[in-house]
Amino acid sequence: MLAIPGQPADPHTIAWGSPGIPHLQEPPVTIFAGVKDESTYNNHAYLEFFDGKFWAMWSTHPTNGNFHGMTVVYSTSVDGTKWSAPGPITTIPAGKRYVARGFWSRNGKLLALASFDSGQPKSQKYWAAPDLELQAFEWNPKTAKWSLLGVAYKDAINNFPPKKLPGGQWMMARRDYQFRLTLMTGGVAGFDRWAISEVPNPEDRSFNEPDVVVRADGSVAMHIRDNSRSKWLYRSVSKDGGLTWSVPEQTNFPDATSKNFNLRLSNGLYVLVSNPSPNSRVPLTVGTSRDGATYDRIAIVDDTPGGPRIPGVDKGPGYTYPHAIEHGGYLYVIYSRHRDDIVVRRVKIGDLAKLPAPSWGMKQ
Repeated sequence: MLAIPGQPADPHTIAWGSPGIPHLQEPPVTIFAGVKDESTYNNHAYLEFFDGKFWAMWSTHPTNGNFHGMTVVYSTSVDGTKWSAPGPITTIPAGKRYVARGFWSRNGKLLALASFDSGQPKSQKYWAAPDLELQAFEWNPKTAKWSLLGVAYKDAINNFPPKKLPGGQWMMARRDYQFRLTLMTGGVAGFDRWAISEVPNPEDRSFNEPDVVVRADGSVAMHIRDNSRSKWLYRSVSKDGGLTWSVPEQTNFPDATSKNFNLRLSNGLYVLVSNPSPNSRVPLTVGTSRDGATYDRIAIVDDTPGGPRIPGVDKGPGYTYPHAIEHGGYLYVIYSRHRDDIVVRRVKIGDLAKLPAPSWGMKQ
């Protein structure tokens, strides 16, 4: 999966701090900077371009990540550089938490997805509680407010918003409250109409947070985080529009055990945004591929030294939970910086297509 000229035989030995690895050149833009005891924790960021402007959403908590009272907010921008003050998508729940799960532009309307449950860290056996559900909120341009549309699916937290398959159906990954992985396909007859399909897992690995990308030949590739901590991405492929999947195979693409995002651009280039260092979520990179199978170029999105400005639970050095969109000849990548701040960075699509091969360094 990773086949860059001159790369080490063992990609786990790559020194990601090597000055020979290309960096994105345009400076990052801070959408929102966290404030101690008001918005200490900020993560799970997503982007969309809808109705002539950029939309960002993320999870925020006054003190600690993923605890009760975590809520979802949004911000907008006309040009992607100057952003509005955040406004609420969800309420601030008592005894429960919301987690941002992405925008969904469906039938000319903008929806925002958020999981909702009573769980919080170390208070139940699994990450989530049995009352977990995926809710959908709808934007009303007349009132300029979000309102609850309804429950998209019970016992579900998705990873990224739905992506359209060749047959017109939508697909997104689903985990139940025990974090067992399946796929949701549908979303056409209604925002809450989904069929569930299994992901093969004969090794009984702890698969988590996959993302899919539709290739030019109609096949669908799924890149999977391995919570069994192999420190490699796994990949499964569907050749029937997402109905059935091959057994996930370990690739040679290194991974920090983190969330990855995939996108096919209008020029046919594929991008994979991820944390490839097996040691930490630094750096955040974007890999490129001509066929959606082999990634032969890579660049650093962010590797600025440092760590959280504001201490808190579930925080540490890292550039986490990326999402990306294409608009106006640019790729826009949104992510959390140390779970303090929400940041967006862009790169010209033409520049991505011309990335040089890195001058590799190796860890000693």
